Amino acid sequence: MTGVAMSAAHMGGMSATRPDRVTAPTPGTTKESLKFLPARAADVIDRFGWIRKPGNDDEQRVDLVDALRFCDQHPGDWPIACEVLRQKRCAEKWSTKRKRTQDEVTAMLRSTVITDTDLELTFGPSWRTVVSLVHRAATLTPGQCTALSSAGAELLAPANKSVLYAHRHGLAARAAAREATWSAIANDGPATFGHAPSAVYLAKLEAAKSAWPAVRNTVDAVESRHLIGQYKFTQEHYDTLTRPWRSVVGPLHPGDTQLGKR
Repeated sequence: MTGVAMSAAHMGGMSATRPDRVTAPTPGTTKESLKFLPARAADVIDRFGWIRKPGNDDEQRVDLVDALRFCDQHPGDWPIACEVLRQKRCAEKWSTKRKRTQDEVTAMLRSTVITDTDLELTFGPSWRTVVSLVHRAATLTPGQCTALSSAGAELLAPANKSVLYAHRHGLAARAAAREATWSAIANDGPATFGHAPSAVYLAKLEAAKSAWPAVRNTVDAVESRHLIGQYKFTQEHYDTLTRPWRSVVGPLHPGDTQLGKR
């Protein structure tokens, strides 16, 4: 679902068109934009109306995830917020229960302020690097996606993969990074909600798909960075998994050393 990006001033005349963001990005820190995203999502639901599950809806109502996506002020915020709500058990499974009401959903959103503690509980000890990676994934260009794919998505030997999947934080980090990678392309997609995607847009989407193995390996390694030296997970494994990202997009963690040439 994509739409026309609209400013706050334009919202007064809102009718049939659904926006990607109902407020234009504003200056400020990423932390503040993420902190109050749930409350802004509640405002979106109040304006457009709420529907328990996504689907074709002539009234253009929004579900919980749509509301978060339409009002993020910084690329990558909404996938992070989704994972925080899932960790709190207040996301899709909670909001789509048969007797769930709009008032309950908006009350939950307005009472939720995303804190550093929430981010650590969701993404683990390496949450700062994970959040930074998700934000950068949400701004990947088609050229960077193609380069990531060409750089090679190298995998660990199966015996050394267990550390990457041993905890739930890795699943949350993967999910946020995946949505951010897709949204980087979707934000450059069809101009109006319901408009058929163009051939150019579909080509960009294929580029994002081809980049995902490299992004996935990067987020796995970053999420487990604090475990280097344990469970047969070595610095070499970390460097192997993150090499494509670090060579195409840039540094990941202040403690990373410069990669040697191959």
